[in-house]
Amino acid sequence: MNQLAKEWIAVALGLVCITLSNIQGHYHPPFSISSTPILLALIIAGINYPLYQSNFNLTIIYNYGLLLFNDIFIRVYAGGDHDDEGRGWIFVFFSGAFILSTIAMFIYASVPGKEMGAEDRKKLRRQNSLFVLIVAVVTGSIYCICFSGI
Repeated sequence: MNQLAKEWIAVALGLVCITLSNIQGHYHPPFSISSTPILLALIIAGINYPLYQSNFNLTIIYNYGLLLFNDIFIRVYAGGDHDDEGRGWIFVFFSGAFILSTIAMFIYASVPGKEMGAEDRKKLRRQNSLFVLIVAVVTGSIYCICFSGI
């Protein structure tokens, strides 16, 4: 299977997993909220592996987009935004997913290709780590301003 097919499968599988989780959460509300950290960490660390190999920066943006997409999906469809307690639990589980996913992205940022020289690998590690940090700060800011009600 070629790289492009693997990438499309990874994107489709990640979106399908999030959609199915939130459909299940619509009928059993605690499910999608409480499975958020595990599900998103598995998608971002495992399923999206082919995406890291082709375009690291675009994959990081896509991953943080998945985090926000899942949060919106939970609030709109899975029924977790009816009271302050529900919003609090969504915030707690989103924070867990955010932390686990960011750790996974930092791990991928520190493991660039072996075909490079040592200096090029160090430079790429710094660039990738800085990009993850910047996108994490922007995503966290967007979440706090738009979704958390803080």
